[in-house]
Amino acid sequence: MDNRNKAEKRDRDANVELMRIIACLLVILLHIRLMAVENGIIRDSVLLMQTFTSIAVGTFFLIAGFFTPNQGSVIRVWKGFLRSVALPALLLVVAVNILGPWLDDEAGLGEAILQFDLPDFLERLFRGILGFDVSFLGNGCAHLWFIFSYALIMIWAPAIMLFARNGAGRLLIFYASIALLRLLLIDITKMTGIPVVIYLVELGPVEVLYFVLGYLIYSKRDKLRSCRPAFLILGFLSLLWFMLIFFVQKHYFMLQLKQGMDDFTVNVSGTYYIDWSSFCGVAASSLTGAALLSLSLRNKRLRTAINYMGSLTFPIYLLHYPIVMKINALGFGGMLQSLFRADTVMGSFVYTVVYTLLVFLATGAIVIIWRYIRSGLYIKLRYGYHK
Repeated sequence: MDNRNKAEKRDRDANVELMRIIACLLVILLHIRLMAVENGIIRDSVLLMQTFTSIAVGTFFLIAGFFTPNQGSVIRVWKGFLRSVALPALLLVVAVNILGPWLDDEAGLGEAILQFDLPDFLERLFRGILGFDVSFLGNGCAHLWFIFSYALIMIWAPAIMLFARNGAGRLLIFYASIALLRLLLIDITKMTGIPVVIYLVELGPVEVLYFVLGYLIYSKRDKLRSCRPAFLILGFLSLLWFMLIFFVQKHYFMLQLKQGMDDFTVNVSGTYYIDWSSFCGVAASSLTGAALLSLSLRNKRLRTAINYMGSLTFPIYLLHYPIVMKINALGFGGMLQSLFRADTVMGSFVYTVVYTLLVFLATGAIVIIWRYIRSGLYIKLRYGYHK
């Protein structure tokens, strides 16, 4: 490991890595979740767990704002995105499309590789990239919409970095306030049906709002950590906010069911208030992020363990979705539901927690094994010929 990598490892913020771990677990939970509405009945236990997923994706956007504005030149930021985010995602797309029939359990491994249609794949790949549309990339790549959203942040990054470096913090606060007000009015309109939304100019994607909020929150991290009761206060407010989201989303489900919507539509399209792009989601991510930043992590071994696990979260995020596909295709997802009696209140909690941890640990093990193999190959290729 060179000196630069060692420095980066030392400079990891354990609080931020803890945020990454929690967000990664919640993303997995989001993809293995049970249906909150079945036969026209709202399952409170399932909805409660889904409420916490409102911070899953937003937390990653928030973290992007922690560091990017202070990472030197824009070119360096873009290079980092292409090398560390876009390239691994592209490699996953290639792998998933080659192995797609095998992941779906429709063909054997060798047969799936032989069936790979390169011209068709390249056409879909270019259409997906140019249109920022993951539907062209294959079934196992549905979660990669996040990469396109991250690319939007990178497009806006130069302007945000310019404001951040020239002491225009108040302007960023004003921007965030207007964007939050607009989201709040949209949330109210969806719930009440009253057209309270004023024609406020959309100042950019919600991802950019997260980016700005991340920068503003992280700039106050020293004050948050120096205030002893900050974690308790912010943690309590976060829990209260999650409870509010739970009741708001439940009421929204009830409104949709009264309108005659079927279970599938309600479960898939009616989860606005537990979505990262709503005002509820943005506020939940910001409150939780501030709370976790203020948490005191003094134990050195704990910080080391958190930093290591945090370094695995992006590869786990990339790989977990096709792994969940394969597990479900083999019938293990259904077996776990039956084993833990997921149709009961306690069973739904146990199933969700166990399945989430199983996917996280299994994917993490794959990442660790790959890193050891890659490290061994690197050492052998670099130093093997000098013996």
